[in-house]
Amino acid sequence: MIIKLLKKPYAAVAFSWLILAILFAPILYSDYAYLDDAHFLWHNDDHSNYTIFFSQGRWLTGILLNKIFSSISTIASIKILRLFAFFSWLLFLAEFFRLGKKWQLLIGFENKLLFVSGIYIACSLSVAIYIGWAACFEVGIATLLGLWAGHLFFAHLMQNRASKITSRTALLLPAVIGICSLYLYQPAFGAFFIPFAFYLINKKSLADYKLLFNGTVYYFIIIVVYYGLFLLSLKIGAVAASDRTTISTDVLGKLSFFFGMPLSQAFSFNFLFNTHSIMSQALPFAMMLLWVAAFLKTNKTKPVNKLLFISSFVAICMCIYLPVLVGRENFASYRTMFAFNFVVTLLLIDTILSLHTSKKIKIIFSLILVCCFTGVAYRNFRYNFIGPLQQEYQLVNNAFNKNYHAGIDTIYFLRPAENAFYKPYGIVSYKDEFGVPSTFKDWTPEPLIKQLILEKTKDRQQAERIIFIQFIDRALFEEVKNKKLNAAYLDPELLFLEDSKK
Repeated sequence: MIIKLLKKPYAAVAFSWLILAILFAPILYSDYAYLDDAHFLWHNDDHSNYTIFFSQGRWLTGILLNKIFSSISTIASIKILRLFAFFSWLLFLAEFFRLGKKWQLLIGFENKLLFVSGIYIACSLSVAIYIGWAACFEVGIATLLGLWAGHLFFAHLMQNRASKITSRTALLLPAVIGICSLYLYQPAFGAFFIPFAFYLINKKSLADYKLLFNGTVYYFIIIVVYYGLFLLSLKIGAVAASDRTTISTDVLGKLSFFFGMPLSQAFSFNFLFNTHSIMSQALPFAMMLLWVAAFLKTNKTKPVNKLLFISSFVAICMCIYLPVLVGRENFASYRTMFAFNFVVTLLLIDTILSLHTSKKIKIIFSLILVCCFTGVAYRNFRYNFIGPLQQEYQLVNNAFNKNYHAGIDTIYFLRPAENAFYKPYGIVSYKDEFGVPSTFKDWTPEPLIKQLILEKTKDRQQAERIIFIQFIDRALFEEVKNKKLNAAYLDPELLFLEDSKK
């Protein structure tokens, strides 16, 4: 029964959709504004949202975000964007399995590898961020465009290996699609290499180095053309580039960064990576060592071929992460890691399935992996992401409604620490994405509270007149607390502690 289902593309799609629906059902009924969401909503009528993304090289995202946020007016309606993201990933999964069947015909890998890797996508840490964080609603479409661009060029190379004839459409169409992907979200374009990764992992050698070489060269050409268009658009629009688009020349520093944080996270097998946890840091190294041992055991080729395979795989990973590596920032956020994490996990899945030749054992391995991915993903999203954010919003909103009235002209706000969920709820923070309060960043509290005032009073001018003062030092906050009569005082961290005692 299971073997027959694995052979049916529609069954794999349906099963991945079911898992996605189970994991992300809370977006239908949860109200919260995570980090940038509050800023974009409050500034939904001044076109500043478009400028922010235009200066970052995400012109299409600026257009989409400006248009969509200008059509909504409440925090409750932000869930529309989360639903948009959810449906975009349903579409991505359908396309992944459809295109995957085409890659199978061209390459010849197992159904089980396609099935399990597709379930991993539904359970990915990155996808949880893309769906749960409304400001990332466009990434599903950007990733799909990157995948399409890679598929079109990969299929062309595979079908024309014996011929040097190349049509203009075969070259131009993937380039146009790829540039659109970059204009939405640059790191998403790394999905271009997914079919190439299937090819390399299935062959376990450089059987056709020209295919990988041509794909890599084409990928670089698309990025260079995009970057030239970006610089030209800045000049025409007389807009200064964002600091985040500054190209780094610190090659050694970037290599150190890549082999440190991103590579470690990629081998963490969908478990949240905590730099302060010995277990978290040990897991990726253990996975790397186990993979090397399994690879050496199952691959009987010459040592030089093994070295070439590993080098080629690392090179593909670096190419996938190139849009992040070339920038001045060294921050491996989960929202930039989807394609990178996917190809590394694909490698691990393939190795696990290669450990035994028995079909029955492989099916058991596949089911164990699916259950593991689903269980970990359920905890990641429900417990480490949406649960605490929903609770934070309810507590802050209730405290605001209790303390705010028409006579209030000033609001004092004590920003919680990044790990403020740990003491009351035992939830560990992971960077600025999982287990962190929405209000811990300096750009979130003011637009969030002013948006709440707007929704309560229906008077934007009244909300704009409010004097908003935020603190990060509790002693200073306590010093001014209750000294001004016409002021409201909000302390989310205290609200968390009080709530945990109930």
